[in-house]
Amino acid sequence: MVKRCCKNLKNNKLAVEFSSKMHTPKLFTILSQLEKEEWTSWSKMLKGQTQDGSDARQMVEIVHKNKNKLSEMGQAEDIQVRYFPERTAKYVSNLLSSLLSLTEDWIVLNQLEREAYQKELAMLRWYNERGLYQLANASAETIETGIVSKTGLSLVNPLVLWQLNYYQHFSHNNIKNETGPVLMEKMVHSFQEFVLNQSLVFLCELQNWGKIISQPFEAEVNILHQLLLADTRVQHRNFLYDLLSILKNHDVQTVCTLKERLFAGEIAKGETLHTIATIYVTRAFMKMNAAGFEVPKKFLIEMIEYGLETGVYSNHGKLSTYSFHNLVMTMSATLEYDIVCDFIEKWVVKVNTRNIESTKALAMAYNCFYHQKFKEILRYTWRSDFEFYHQKIMALCLHCIACFLSRNEEPDLYQSSYNSFKNTLLRNKEKTSEHEYRIYSNLIDFLKRCDEEDLAAIDLKNYEVIIFRSWCKDVLDGKYRI
Repeated sequence: MVKRCCKNLKNNKLAVEFSSKMHTPKLFTILSQLEKEEWTSWSKMLKGQTQDGSDARQMVEIVHKNKNKLSEMGQAEDIQVRYFPERTAKYVSNLLSSLLSLTEDWIVLNQLEREAYQKELAMLRWYNERGLYQLANASAETIETGIVSKTGLSLVNPLVLWQLNYYQHFSHNNIKNETGPVLMEKMVHSFQEFVLNQSLVFLCELQNWGKIISQPFEAEVNILHQLLLADTRVQHRNFLYDLLSILKNHDVQTVCTLKERLFAGEIAKGETLHTIATIYVTRAFMKMNAAGFEVPKKFLIEMIEYGLETGVYSNHGKLSTYSFHNLVMTMSATLEYDIVCDFIEKWVVKVNTRNIESTKALAMAYNCFYHQKFKEILRYTWRSDFEFYHQKIMALCLHCIACFLSRNEEPDLYQSSYNSFKNTLLRNKEKTSEHEYRIYSNLIDFLKRCDEEDLAAIDLKNYEVIIFRSWCKDVLDGKYRI
């Protein structure tokens, strides 16, 4: 009996070890992204859909209890062994699938609640489908009144007006006969308004991405320009035309004017258009500053803080670690060291992380790197408690660079940091994107060659992608004593 129990325990342990190497269940992957307040809503909704005392209810409670360590729960086999020993792994797998379906329903409902007018439009369609035309007409009037009363250039408002009139016209609702040509006219003009606004946004994106990937997008640009030939309200869309112009040419005055217009509320806040405009105006300041144009540096910090205060860089009031570190890198490359330090101190508390101190440390390491305070980097990168892999690998990268520059004085420290950086990247290759893996692995190769070869024999052109290319160029140009 004892031998059999030991054997079962051993088999269960092996099963857990084997299955834990597999991918995380989709349900846990989704739930790992929930905010604190969302967990309460999710739990309430799923408990309302499951019976008290059932396995499904128990699973909801287990997941909620382990919400901060979902990645450690393993697969259905692991959960069956730990929590449902009398059930089969297949049964638990089906249980997870059922909860996934309920979770997806909850997500869709949440999205409808958050997206402007989507819930109201869904109800309008339902009213028309069920013949409740008075309710449909009252709902349509309420939506239209709310939109017309709003100010600020918008992509959403003309789209909603078009959908509203479309759903009213293409139904059995007699409203189209009662209003004569008005409904059809409003439907067409709101559609045109949406298309023209969206065409300009697409042109901005094509201009931006065309430069990034060296692709002119000539056919696509021509299509959109043809659509804009019908624009009889150019002044109404003047902001978008000016936004497109600063992506093509450096114009300090236009950028400064767009900044003031943005701050004055000319673009409706909370929309994708507002996010795009804020990011592009910010980027224009950076590019003109890098090109040597006279741009007040306070404008950049004002634009970034404006974006933070209006939710451009955050979700539900919280910054992701990616967004925060990208902002710190952007500022460090442009602004003075002390200004960036103040920014880090002010905004790190808004980052969505369980480890504020390690996030702050990595941000300070970025700041030190861009201001060539290489020895000080080590004060911030020695730690191993970074919450996310992307933070850990970047910390190892910066640590290795700092050690590389002082390797003649401390060769053992450099070799240790180099091995740690390289081995960590190799161990985590499967969860590293192809691009991220290449930029880091190419830097590792670059450092190795710098250590073993004549710098004159190394050509950066051989590295299609590499992180911190400008720094690598400085190394080859002999800017640092190595």
